[in-house]
Amino acid sequence: YGAHRDLHSVPTRRSSDLYHTITLQVKAGGEWSEKNESWLNVTGPPPRNPDASISINPPEAHQGEEINFLGSGTYYDPATSIVVYEWYLDGAHYSDEMTFADSGISVGNHTMELIVEDNEGLRSEPAQEPFQVLPPIPLAHIDSIDPSLAKVGDTIIFSGHCTDRKSTRLNSSHTSI
Repeated sequence: YGAHRDLHSVPTRRSSDLYHTITLQVKAGGEWSEKNESWLNVTGPPPRNPDASISINPPEAHQGEEINFLGSGTYYDPATSIVVYEWYLDGAHYSDEMTFADSGISVGNHTMELIVEDNEGLRSEPAQEPFQVLPPIPLAHIDSIDPSLAKVGDTIIFSGHCTDRKSTRLNSSHTSI
């Protein structure tokens, strides 16, 4: 028995798939059979979801200080770009920007999460990064010194207060020496 095989590509290409026509014709007893054709779809690897990554600078800041959040995504063929950035602070939706800064996050330990989506609609697994917001650094203010001119042995009274960086009064104090 003889066999004749012909494998050729059809010029149609969809994404990473390539379609082929398989033609089979056999010879038996000196006679050739009719040609039988079938299609073969050779696919590439399955699409790969993008990867998300986060950079937080600084990862530890005092309340009122600016913290910068930079998101990035790595996409894979056939995708050509990252089109969606979804940020979550401690599980609650926070931003849709690729990068942003904030100085108003509450005191405490936090987790920032980022999910990216590519232009093919594939979404990444969440990337997570911890960071910490410390209490604000207090600023001391002397309100008065009485008397302003003193002699050795005199009682001197100091009055003052402290504020945070936004001038919010935190407490007051009076001291005598």
